[in-house]
Amino acid sequence: INDNYCIYHCLRLGIINYTALANYIKPQVERLVGSEVNINSLVVAIKRYADTLEVGELEPINAKISLLGRVIDLDLVEDENVEMFIDRLREMDPDLRLFRTYNILRIFTEEAEDVRELMDRFARCISNMSKGLAKISIKLPSNSKVNQMLITAIADTLYNNGISVHDAFFSHDEIMLIVDEKDAGKAYDVLSRKLQSRYE
Repeated sequence: INDNYCIYHCLRLGIINYTALANYIKPQVERLVGSEVNINSLVVAIKRYADTLEVGELEPINAKISLLGRVIDLDLVEDENVEMFIDRLREMDPDLRLFRTYNILRIFTEEAEDVRELMDRFARCISNMSKGLAKISIKLPSNSKVNQMLITAIADTLYNNGISVHDAFFSHDEIMLIVDEKDAGKAYDVLSRKLQSRYE
């Protein structure tokens, strides 16, 4: 069950049929134990395992959460001036993060007046821009790592509160969430309560 994240997540949320799951894993279990397994025994075992799972159960660590409003999402194109544009942005925002995907360079930065002026000067470097966003950063101490359970608990918390995530980025010690600015206060509040209740 733990090897298949979708099954594990559905089991944690209580939205999976135990009998159907038992029928699905029965051949694998029989291979592991080397004999035939009763389907009812599997259903009972799955039910007992599901009862041990609690949505949002996190290990205590000291995470710090911060919120930045008025964020813009900039997709950059390969242009001879793009490095100069990024360097100038970094002078304005030393904590600037650059995300590179297969065909896009992406930056999230605060929508300040000097940034707007810089964007106007380097307009050819920008292929797409999204406004009205906010950035929530969750930083973990050096002795902790971002793990699947933490990510799932955060995703569950946001989903259960009707908050959509525009983008999300993970490193070994930080989670960065981009949400609509109208949802930022609520997202920050529910995540702060969730993290403080689990981490303090």
